[in-house]
Amino acid sequence: MAPAANVTPNQNNYGLLVDSSGRVFVADASSNGLVSVLTPPFVSSSTPAFNLTVSSGNVVYGMAFDGSGDLWVTEEVGGGSVWEIKAPITSASTAVEVLSGISNAYGIAFGP
Repeated sequence: MAPAANVTPNQNNYGLLVDSSGRVFVADASSNGLVSVLTPPFVSSSTPAFNLTVSSGNVVYGMAFDGSGDLWVTEEVGGGSVWEIKAPITSASTAVEVLSGISNAYGIAFGP
């Protein structure tokens, strides 16, 4: 079965997350610190509707939504930080560094 969508330009994206409206958030595997946001409907040539710059020059890994719909993102390199992007998330949203100096911050999760 062929995929419904391919995320370009990277082949090794680290994190994948879907919000309540069906938008797909992809942590960019390159060192440009981006989270790509794709919106339905998805086709084989889907490209991001927009990108969120989380941490310029670093690789972002884990992502999770908290109970308020805020997006939390971790980065492993560049000191290892945790970033928050307040809801509602749009192309104009900006990331705020919440924690820094966390070694190997590959993932994040919130409980119920």
